[in-house]
Amino acid sequence: MRLRYFIFALLPYFVGLFVILYLILHVNSGHFVYAVDDAYIHMAVAKNYVLHGVFGITRYGFTSALSSILWPWLLIGGFKLVGINVYVPLVLNALSFLLLALLSFTVLSPKRAFLFTLSATFLGSTLGLTFVGMEHNLQILTTLLLFTLATGILSTGRWERPLLFLASFLVTSARYEGMAVVLILAAYRLIRRDVIGSLLMLIGGALPVVTYGVWSLSNGWYFFPTSVLTKSYRFDLGSPMGWIGLLFLRALHNALILPGVYVLWVLLGVFVVSPLSKPEYRHPLVLAFLIFTVHLYFGNVHWLYRYEAYIVVLALFVLTRSLNTDYLTDVWKGTDLIRKAALVITTLLALYPVLSRGYMATTHVVPGSNELYRQDYQMAMFIKEYYDGQPVVLNDVGNVAFYTDARIVDLWGLATLETAKMLLEGRYTWENVDRFVKERGCRIALLYGDVFAKRYFPIRWEEVGLWYLLGPKRFVVGNKAVYFYAVYENADTLRERFVEYSKNRLPKGVYWEVLTPSP
Repeated sequence: MRLRYFIFALLPYFVGLFVILYLILHVNSGHFVYAVDDAYIHMAVAKNYVLHGVFGITRYGFTSALSSILWPWLLIGGFKLVGINVYVPLVLNALSFLLLALLSFTVLSPKRAFLFTLSATFLGSTLGLTFVGMEHNLQILTTLLLFTLATGILSTGRWERPLLFLASFLVTSARYEGMAVVLILAAYRLIRRDVIGSLLMLIGGALPVVTYGVWSLSNGWYFFPTSVLTKSYRFDLGSPMGWIGLLFLRALHNALILPGVYVLWVLLGVFVVSPLSKPEYRHPLVLAFLIFTVHLYFGNVHWLYRYEAYIVVLALFVLTRSLNTDYLTDVWKGTDLIRKAALVITTLLALYPVLSRGYMATTHVVPGSNELYRQDYQMAMFIKEYYDGQPVVLNDVGNVAFYTDARIVDLWGLATLETAKMLLEGRYTWENVDRFVKERGCRIALLYGDVFAKRYFPIRWEEVGLWYLLGPKRFVVGNKAVYFYAVYENADTLRERFVEYSKNRLPKGVYWEVLTPSP
């Protein structure tokens, strides 16, 4: 029976995988493109390490900008095994989901494991995340593994403590948010008077972070990757609003960005204090609620539903496991027909935001991939055609880094240490950026020009051309408009190349316009 449930639980994921893969290839003229540009940053690092022995976004030097310690090494292993292949992250994500399903069938009854696996596929967005091409499915798997070990849901006998060490190592290696997970679960083990287990978890969780941090420092970068430093949220405790945000509003604001996340957060709290769960299941519920809350305070949400995915799946797991079906059966039997209908309608309305989030996380993948194909992939092909190996300025670097050998200056501060320092040290001005870019001898720049005008400063290099994504909605790209600037390149030469590529190579759905200086 367990095997039958397991097979049926996997079918929706793998059927969905092949359907989405077909649709992506169809809309992108046969090109497979992940739904976020960041996936290509990881692949670029892996490519450069395999081909040139350089752990960097470009082949020209070490880079510390990745959100995961473990994921690029898995890509390196895959690239060494099968060559530089764009499908390697897809396979790794599918394997992570398969192991997640296997774990659920190990610790849950077949029916509950089936329900959880199905909900993780769609409501937890693991199917959609497979096509994001990053480490989020791995993060979900490692988080759930550590959670089940630390709470005793997964019984391992005398191997418990070594496995706690290993799982903690994997959680922080998968993604830096894992540090909070390890701290909360280690504190729980300490409260349960397992001092050794708690200490092993802390050492295991700290080991990859410290090891990588020391390696990064030895190469002249920060202890933490620039992606963590520039994207993490900081409370300004020198102001009243900073304290208000810390005490309450930050978590509420993050949850309300995605109402489905807010519903799960509240639902965890309801299960803790109500007969909807059995008393013996309360500790895992409380721990999941704490992990959920910490992420809402300090982590990000949205951007193709990936940042919060691990807490969503964790919530789905503990809710599925702890649901008191006996209590629900008694309530159902003791309720008349009208109240039954009202109960069903109320439940569906309450869960609608969760269902809606799962639907969007799955259906936004194909249009997101098409946006990347029409914008970032085309940027990479343009640079590969005319400026491969030359210094260029970008603010979205993934596709260009993976498909070309350009010498990239990243104005977003991820791939270039100097611009990251400017951002973190409050020196990010037009004068400093312009001076640095020209010192590097950059020929051209491809940027979200209006974004820089709103967030930082207007770009004052000569505008030569514009690509604009047609369509009513923006799914994943930072901006629908990419501006071409001449830095050291002759503006007329860049304009000719822009026209040539735009006429002959751009796919449908991209408006292009030649820009000339005002007389």
